[in-house]
Amino acid sequence: MKVALLSDIHANYKALKIVLDDLNKEEVNSIIVAGDIVGYYYWPHKVIDLIMSDRRFHCIQGNHDRMLKKALDDQNFFIKYRKRYGAAYDICKEKLQDKHLDWLFSLPQKLSLNLGNKSFYITHSSLSNDDNDYIYPDSKLEKLLLNYSDKNYTILGHTHYPFVHNQGDKYLINPGSVGQPRDSAAIASYVILNIDTGVIQFKRKLFSADSIIEEAEKLDPNLPYLQNILRRK
Repeated sequence: MKVALLSDIHANYKALKIVLDDLNKEEVNSIIVAGDIVGYYYWPHKVIDLIMSDRRFHCIQGNHDRMLKKALDDQNFFIKYRKRYGAAYDICKEKLQDKHLDWLFSLPQKLSLNLGNKSFYITHSSLSNDDNDYIYPDSKLEKLLLNYSDKNYTILGHTHYPFVHNQGDKYLINPGSVGQPRDSAAIASYVILNIDTGVIQFKRKLFSADSIIEEAEKLDPNLPYLQNILRRK
């Protein structure tokens, strides 16, 4: 049985589609997404449609998904987040239908599930799911150990940096970011876990960022970060 681990898609449809094409070739049975389905980029409706149409997905909310709900509920938050994170909020307001919002806002913030004979705990930032917690590949051992659950696999995201750490037969995994990788430009990061063999395979897929960068230049000229993060080497 193969389980794919994804996180931090950030409304980057092009990156998700390339990753999903690979997961189909690999005949993956289940797909876990550790939050941040929307935010930053501009195709949330296409991303959510793709996920909703595939029964293999098990998703949770990330901080950007929760922030969208706050922004849509309160104009003050909308203005604040729009200024900091860009036109992705305008796009969500314009493009996301009730079916998309109902689905996104009904997702849990944490999730425990069993796949095959293994148990999983999925959270976005950390075991406590505090948005101010960031678990990096070079985090101190004490911090890593504090973020293990009692499951076989604890899956998180948030930092956009991939890593795996193990403590005996338990694993702490961040698959990195599909839509906005921060350890390299425009190379989606994800994991395929073979439950039967125990093999954890980190995978990368290059996606063409030209059209995404062009859209960011047009919609968010005052936020060059959204472009530059996809250009760096």
